[in-house]
Amino acid sequence: MDGEAAVVSINAQAIVNLPIKPTPPTEVNPRALLLYGLPLTGKSRFCAQLPEPYIIADLDGHCAYHECCHSPHLKTYLEIFEFIIAVRKAGKPYKYIVLDSLSRLEEAAAVSATKIYNDNLKEGAQPVRDLRQAGAGRGYNDLYSEIQNVVTAFLDLAPYVIFIGHTRDKWDQEKSMQMDYTLKKGVVKDILVEPTEKILDLPGKYAK
Repeated sequence: MDGEAAVVSINAQAIVNLPIKPTPPTEVNPRALLLYGLPLTGKSRFCAQLPEPYIIADLDGHCAYHECCHSPHLKTYLEIFEFIIAVRKAGKPYKYIVLDSLSRLEEAAAVSATKIYNDNLKEGAQPVRDLRQAGAGRGYNDLYSEIQNVVTAFLDLAPYVIFIGHTRDKWDQEKSMQMDYTLKKGVVKDILVEPTEKILDLPGKYAK
C-alpha cells in the first residue's frame, strides 16, 4: 500500500506544470511542399503570388513572364549552387523559396554527374555523353547524389520551401516500356486515346 501511495505522489508531481493556455508552435508544417502537374498549367504563376518575402529560383526560365521576385535564369549546376551561397550570405532573408523546376534540376545535375562518372571510369572504359543512357542503373547514384545535394541545401534556406515538379505519361507507346525503364512485354497503350497514369518527370526512385 505504501508503494502505491508513493507512485501516486510521483505522478501527481509530474502533472503539476500542465499548461493552462495555448503555446506557440515549435515546428513548421509543412516544412516543404511539392507542387506538381503538367507543364504550363500555372504552377509558376501561382508561386508568383506568394506573400513577401519570397524568391523563385528560376531554373526553367519562365519567371520572365510574370511579375515576381526571382533569380536570374539558372542554367547550370554551378549557377544553382552560386544562388544557394548568395542566399546564405544575404542572411536567408526569405520566408518562402521556390525551386522551379525539378525537371531542370535533373538536367543540370545530369551534366555534373556525367562528368563525375567519366572521371571515375576504369582504365579502358568508354566515357558517355549522358550517364542516363549509360545502361541500367550505371552511374545513377552520382545523379541521385547531385539532386539530393541541392534539395537538402534548399531546405535550409527558408522556413517554407516549395519544389515545382512536372508530370509525364508513365507509358511509352512505341516501346511498350514504363518510364522507369522496366520493360513490359506485350503491353501496348495508345497514350493519345487512352488515359494513362502520370508520374513525376524525374529519374528512377525520385519519380516515386
